[in-house]
Amino acid sequence: MVLIAGLTDTEANIAGLQELYRKYRLPAPEFLQYHSLGKGKADRLGVEQPLFKQPSHERIEEILKLFPNSQYAKI
Repeated sequence: MVLIAGLTDTEANIAGLQELYRKYRLPAPEFLQYHSLGKGKADRLGVEQPLFKQPSHERIEEILKLFPNSQYAKI
């Protein structure tokens, strides 16, 4: 799951994700760092692509503590 500040890292979204993982006994999630690598391509194609922000380091750490054995992959 890509972590995007104010979008996917919200309290409500993370709580819902926790509930899904508990309910279905899923393995620990892998969180991914947001990047804007597709922005150049979108510009060339004339497609609007909003730029998002990465959550703070502190927020990422908070989320990782909620999901034991989860990983955060930096691109």
